[in-house]
Amino acid sequence: GGIWRLCESDCDTGFEYCINGKWSECDAEINCCEPGTLKDIEYCNKKTDFIFLIDSTGSMSSAIEGTKQFTLDLVEKLNNTDQNIRLGLITFKDDLNVYGITESPNTFKSWIEGIYADMGSDEKEAQLCAVVEGSKMDWTSANKRVLLLLTDAPFHKQNYVCPYSIPEVKSMLIEKDIQMIGIAYITTSQDLIELTEGTGEIYSAEEASGINSILTKVVQQPYKSWKECTEDKQWVTKYFDCK
Repeated sequence: GGIWRLCESDCDTGFEYCINGKWSECDAEINCCEPGTLKDIEYCNKKTDFIFLIDSTGSMSSAIEGTKQFTLDLVEKLNNTDQNIRLGLITFKDDLNVYGITESPNTFKSWIEGIYADMGSDEKEAQLCAVVEGSKMDWTSANKRVLLLLTDAPFHKQNYVCPYSIPEVKSMLIEKDIQMIGIAYITTSQDLIELTEGTGEIYSAEEASGINSILTKVVQQPYKSWKECTEDKQWVTKYFDCK
């Protein structure tokens, strides 16, 4: 007959069997893992609404095609994730052009392809009015809400073009639980920095990692359930209430 004895490996304990006078090697299937490692992840898969706010003034002429391609590339990557997304669009100069919000990537693509840059007689534009209008869009109440502002100019503030101030727009974003992502072209205005501080993130469109950085920040979703390796190198199943 054979006997069992405790077998201690580098990462766990198990048992090995003695037969014919020899001890077997430790079982390779011992439950061993690297602390902090995750596996068997199930995402909450929360839906997300993305509203793009795009500066279409003449100063963007040299960048508008790149802006459009950046937007379409980001949307393509979003469509390749586990996200359920809706897409909205507003373009702005000193006034706004509100396209709406759609679940159709093809409809959104046709909106983007139709954008061209012209006019814009002054340096500042109506970004804050575009943000406020975007916040009024037909958001899905249970969805994550994201506004992406793509611009190269400072803001009209508290004047005849746009009556809002940055602090009151930031308060509105926080109250409505809307994440603000700023995409800076050519130059990064202090206004854009101030608007995104405490409400989201700011990126340079010229950075090659821009899209991936946005995806990491925006698309990352909470886990519904997963297995996590604890400090004692054991797999433990954990759960999160996605509500």
